[in-house]
Amino acid sequence: MLILEELELRALGESGMPAAPARYFESQGYGFLEVERFDRIGRFGRRGMISAGAIDDELFGMRDNWPAFAQRCEEAGMIGPDSARRVFVLTAFSELIGNGDRHFENLSLMTDERGRPTEVSPAYDMLPMMYAPVGGGIEPPLRPVAPSFQSLGARPDVWEQAFEGAHAFWIAAADDDRLSRPMRGISANNAQRIAEVVAPLLPAPTEASEDDPRSGPHRPR
Repeated sequence: MLILEELELRALGESGMPAAPARYFESQGYGFLEVERFDRIGRFGRRGMISAGAIDDELFGMRDNWPAFAQRCEEAGMIGPDSARRVFVLTAFSELIGNGDRHFENLSLMTDERGRPTEVSPAYDMLPMMYAPVGGGIEPPLRPVAPSFQSLGARPDVWEQAFEGAHAFWIAAADDDRLSRPMRGISANNAQRIAEVVAPLLPAPTEASEDDPRSGPHRPR
């Protein structure tokens, strides 16, 4: 799971979404994930950051889902439309990677020097939790992801960016020999599956992009 989180945050960042840099390494027989703190500046400086849970509990008392929270914050003038859209993309990305762990402490807003929220924080603590061990040494079955569109609907601009990051993530996981063979296999399966599921929501490729080798496998045909 730690290796998957490293790959996921990297793919998300490369898709244009701010994400905390992370690095997996091993020492003395243990595996670790080192995540760079984005709420720190230099050795002693700090940047203000408040969890969505703290904000929602204080102002709204809903704790329903990320997109609804982002809309409330935008309507209240706390964040702009670009930040709200980032939350929509993170939600769609989570659907495509099997991350159902979208509680209100896994999303935060950065604040100004007076503690007022200004924008959504970089992504953190996101990974395919559908494959997380359930305890007692029990491993969940490696089923393919099953994205839901219920909370977002058909938003091509949102799903396109989310798909770009999620597809790159699954391809990277399928090629990463640090992962088990079964995990690499289901990752390859997931890359194909989300391409098929999201295809109707994405803009049709232009003739130029069809011939452009840079479009590569990241767009479903």
